[in-house]
Amino acid sequence: ISFGPTNGDVVIEYNYFHHCMTNSADGGVIHNGRDMIRPVNIIRYNIISEIPATLQGGTYGIYLDDYEANNEIYGNIFYGVATAIVTNRGRDNVITDNTLIYSGSMFINPGANGLLDEWAPGSLYYDQFHSILPKEGSPYYEIWKEKCPHAYKYDIDPANTSNKNSIFLVSSTVKDNI
Repeated sequence: ISFGPTNGDVVIEYNYFHHCMTNSADGGVIHNGRDMIRPVNIIRYNIISEIPATLQGGTYGIYLDDYEANNEIYGNIFYGVATAIVTNRGRDNVITDNTLIYSGSMFINPGANGLLDEWAPGSLYYDQFHSILPKEGSPYYEIWKEKCPHAYKYDIDPANTSNKNSIFLVSSTVKDNI
């Protein structure tokens, strides 16, 4: 399942995914990426089982790729999954109360290498961020500002990466997983 970089308010729950990703690489059973501004997505109460490591590598249960942000992942069960959950430099993801049985660990990548180049003006990420977010005067501005107040606090300023609202400050909460 991939729900796209412009979709928000997605809930994926009560599913049984098994024997997926058997001839794949660099992907997840639930896989999304490249959005820092959308409303929160929720992935909860799913069972993901029998997801092997393939010769191609990079098979994951849940994969939040390329700065994917604002996801809550909780209450899922992973059984026989090579790598249960991967985040790739996103922020404000909350990963709690998941159970891993006979599964590999989680890989939470908070690394900021390459961030300044990837977010430079004219880059894919910079352009996407500025083109998707409704601006003041747009008929959707108030709706988005209410639903995604965090998006209007983000700051893309390579000279000030220590700003707590900097898009470059990558962080997630990972706790109470078994």
